[in-house]
Amino acid sequence: HAVLSLRRAGLERKWRGMQERFDAGEIVEARVIDHNKGGLIVDLGVRGFVPISQIVDFPRRPRDEQPRDAAQEIAEKLQPFVGRT
Repeated sequence: HAVLSLRRAGLERKWRGMQERFDAGEIVEARVIDHNKGGLIVDLGVRGFVPISQIVDFPRRPRDEQPRDAAQEIAEKLQPFVGRT
């Protein structure tokens, strides 16, 4: 039980630090470790998620110009972000 408690305490400390940075309006850098159809999965000491709407460099199309397989196109556009900071 002690190992789990130490792990949980460390995770909570990291989340508190992230909350403090958010409250202070800081921009944080995170390494992209994966993606899904909604955005990027990131690692910043804890696992996080960045929605597509928050990605500055993500190419966008008007809704009426979306391809039939939009999910596949999104995955292809997000893949280059994986491994970047």
